[in-house]
Amino acid sequence: MCLAVRLLMGVLFGLRAINVPKLSGAYILAPNHTSFLDPLLVQLVVPRHVSFMMDGTLYHHPLFCWFYRFWRVIPLPATSQATGAMKDCLRRVKSGGLVGIFPEGTIAVDGVLQEGMAGVGTLMQRSRVPVIPVVILGAYDILPRRASFPRCGRLLVAFGDPIHPLENPQDRKVAARQLRDQVMAGIVSLQEKHASQR
Repeated sequence: MCLAVRLLMGVLFGLRAINVPKLSGAYILAPNHTSFLDPLLVQLVVPRHVSFMMDGTLYHHPLFCWFYRFWRVIPLPATSQATGAMKDCLRRVKSGGLVGIFPEGTIAVDGVLQEGMAGVGTLMQRSRVPVIPVVILGAYDILPRRASFPRCGRLLVAFGDPIHPLENPQDRKVAARQLRDQVMAGIVSLQEKHASQR
């Protein structure tokens, strides 16, 4: 199914991927988030299954909930009740899985990169696995959050170098913030490097 959709997206929107890593073992992928297309685009260019964390309200959408279960998405409920989702995410990573987390936490309405969320940095640090920044270019132009139908455009997904959590940090909160900031800086660097390549 992914192969067929990848071919279709290539024909319609020129979907390309740059520096796709040969992922063996546990990793966290950390893309920017400007469109509902983002999880699909990352999955289409990565040869392994990616379990994404997503908003619990969207997860229970009556038309798509079956697909999210099939995809093994990790639903993230309200912040005060998110402990179970965090534990599920950590279990999948520690069992060698590949997890996708959007550091911004939500879709950017204006397409501009938002500040990374503190809780995301904590989760990344606790996972003890490398985090790979990812930039998705063109998704906002094709299907921004408030659009009803896709528009014309070109798609590019580019991957950065792995960023490793600190080993045995003295202050875990400081380490989580530093990791989050490194990941966000990695996304910005990818945006600047590949902006003209679509």
